[in-house]
Amino acid sequence: MANSNNKLKAYVRYDGTGRVIAGSLILQRSKPKVGNWQEIDANECCNPTTTTTTTTEAPVTTTTTSTSTSTSTSTSTSTSTSTSTTSTTTTAGPECFCYTVDNQTAGPLDYTYTDCGSEVPTSTAIQADTISIVCSSTAVTGDDGLIITGGTSSCNNAEGCI
Repeated sequence: MANSNNKLKAYVRYDGTGRVIAGSLILQRSKPKVGNWQEIDANECCNPTTTTTTTTEAPVTTTTTSTSTSTSTSTSTSTSTSTSTTSTTTTAGPECFCYTVDNQTAGPLDYTYTDCGSEVPTSTAIQADTISIVCSSTAVTGDDGLIITGGTSSCNNAEGCI
């Protein structure tokens, strides 16, 4: 781990929770006696590290991968390089939820939802004293007097809501 240019070694100090104390990097021949000091590689520019983060949600439709490299030099003549790779995954189609539409009035009323199979906004009438169950990818809206509940259970179609 020693600096190949001379006999100095690089040390950083850690706090009580195990985190590096910012600005604590020093170069000297031996480890300091006071504090939690650990020797680090003084030639990080020549030893790149790779960090990979992958996020996955099913079903998978698209994967995008990007790689970036950055180099910075501090005034203590220490140079570091880091390389990271990130994979991002997207899913197909919106999530659908079950809704109950309850018409407790004396006449027919209208409500609107987005059909999960076709993703087409649909307006329909509901007769008096009737309850309808729909699977929608958007919030169900309707005329005053309708009692619309749900939107918390996932579904593929209205039959999956029962």
